[in-house]
Amino acid sequence: MKTKVSGAELEILEYLWKVREACTFAALLYHFNTVKNKQWCRQTLNTCLLRLKKRGLLQQDKIGTKSFYTPTLTRVEYEQKCAEEILQEAYGGTLANFIAALTGKDSITEIDKDELLDYILSRK
Repeated sequence: MKTKVSGAELEILEYLWKVREACTFAALLYHFNTVKNKQWCRQTLNTCLLRLKKRGLLQQDKIGTKSFYTPTLTRVEYEQKCAEEILQEAYGGTLANFIAALTGKDSITEIDKDELLDYILSRK
């Protein structure tokens, strides 16, 4: 299943990443309708939350009658998964194919090569 989400779903994740704590449905609805002026009905928010849960990007914990929502990935992890999916789907899973598409050539310049090597070596 694809990780990349719609605009509204991403807004929900971004808010949860920002507040760094579990939020209730009511708190989310209040934030988006009052602070963000979205005019979302309960069904709109519920649909977004269900889609995020189905993708495995959101966890729902029930305490009593209240549900608390937290993201299952950090923002960095989410971005990495999206990038990995793009690399797999569009470029056969190889960085070489991506770079060739990015540069429009079968090879890269020495400057690009040095920059990539510096990046790779700095990550060890």
